[in-house]
Amino acid sequence: MSGLLVLRNVRMNMKDQLEQSMSALINITSGMRHEYEQTDLPTIARHILSLRVGKIVRIFDAHHHTIFSNLPSSDIRFLDRATSWGVLGGREELSIIQTPDRDYATIRGPYILASGEPRYVQLAVPIPKFSEILAASIWQYLLLIAILFTVLAFLSNWMVSRLLSPVKNIAQHLRTLKAKDFKKWLPIPQRGDSHFLEDIIEAANNLISKTQEVSIFQENMARSIAHEIRTPLTAMLGEIETSQTPEMNAESYRRLLGSFSNDILHIDSITKTILDLGGSGRRRYTYEPKACDLGALVHECIEQFERVFRKDVHMEVRTRNLNSVLLDKDLFRIVVDNLLRNSYKHAGAESIIRVMLNEEEAAIAVEISDTGPGLSPEILRVANSSVPWASQLGVGLNLCKQICQITGWKCVFENLSTGGLKVSLQIPRS
Repeated sequence: MSGLLVLRNVRMNMKDQLEQSMSALINITSGMRHEYEQTDLPTIARHILSLRVGKIVRIFDAHHHTIFSNLPSSDIRFLDRATSWGVLGGREELSIIQTPDRDYATIRGPYILASGEPRYVQLAVPIPKFSEILAASIWQYLLLIAILFTVLAFLSNWMVSRLLSPVKNIAQHLRTLKAKDFKKWLPIPQRGDSHFLEDIIEAANNLISKTQEVSIFQENMARSIAHEIRTPLTAMLGEIETSQTPEMNAESYRRLLGSFSNDILHIDSITKTILDLGGSGRRRYTYEPKACDLGALVHECIEQFERVFRKDVHMEVRTRNLNSVLLDKDLFRIVVDNLLRNSYKHAGAESIIRVMLNEEEAAIAVEISDTGPGLSPEILRVANSSVPWASQLGVGLNLCKQICQITGWKCVFENLSTGGLKVSLQIPRS
């Protein structure tokens, strides 16, 4: 296609040059006297020929007798083929003459001598072959191709950088996410040039969020299990120290082994319950409350606490309807044990801890209070919020809040006007 366009342009240029040369030659020779033809025509032809190398000039009369030619007659016989144009008259269109060696473009036009005798000018020029045209313009083509490739390379690099820049930003952001600092992970920011990657960024941010949740959950579960098994382990260590006395007999050892057995079962129950609380799929915890004696259960929790911490707890019951309260014993033990330990830890060993069982309109309330300093306003606000796991609270209180979410129980934290903290664990009747 490009070769044909080049050839067409060459022929159009030839036609324009031939027409200009012929017009110039006719303007000069029109009105010339007959006797000056032989002397002036060669000079005129040389002037015209200087406009283009290889041009052929032929002047002939109405009988096709050659009057002047810049080439021998034997070399221009092929020009007679153009006389098939028809009757001599006005200016003719461009004609192509084919020879074995080369094709020629030729054109002719009339003019009148001073005597009124007609004359005709025929100009011809060899048409260069396509290979010659290509050889003459090869450097132009190479320069054009080089410019084209440079422009294409620049555009390609610009488009690739524009398309891949958001992807690079995503990769750089993901590389900044360190496993040890998973709590500080930030989502991938949306940039103005990444609108076409919105779905990918959204999916990546969702993956970051889920990974962060899983990591936090694993850390919290590990801390919760370690926190919960600390109490029975402490009790077992205390009993081992007590058993290293001469007064121990067979009966004492049987009671000790029975206590160890209960503590080990308690550890197994706590571990299983906490794992089920955060499990997924088939291992998801299902809350199935059963009727139990709440007073006896609270008393059991207090005895376990006193055995471990050697700290007396004052218990008061202000209701009689405690025989058939619906709840999960394992979860209740975890909550009460953590609330008692929280009071002992933050109120101090000299603080007085009280447990009171009250009956409210639609719930049974287990109130645990102490005479310590209470909680700061910020911690009190977080403790009463619905956030399932808050970094400002300890493992025990966070675990209590998570259990309350699952069971429908409610923990209300309140600083007492007389000093100290009161936590009301409210268990619905239904």
